[in-house]
Amino acid sequence: MSSDVSHASTTCEIASNFQDFDEWLQWPTLPDGRHLTPRRVDGRPMWGRNRDEVVAPIGELTEYIERQQH
Repeated sequence: MSSDVSHASTTCEIASNFQDFDEWLQWPTLPDGRHLTPRRVDGRPMWGRNRDEVVAPIGELTEYIERQQH
């Protein structure tokens, strides 16, 4: 297993565990209120809305949201 895949898996697992820590926490969400879930896409840790929609790399969500609002 390459270190990139390992890093992506670890990042997604940490994000998922953080989400599972508090059932009332809906993090992260987009400005429209939709909840995101972590996943690996092409070896990279990403936030997505459903199985087919990838939103942004984990760690770059703020930049994605700012670009969408301008």
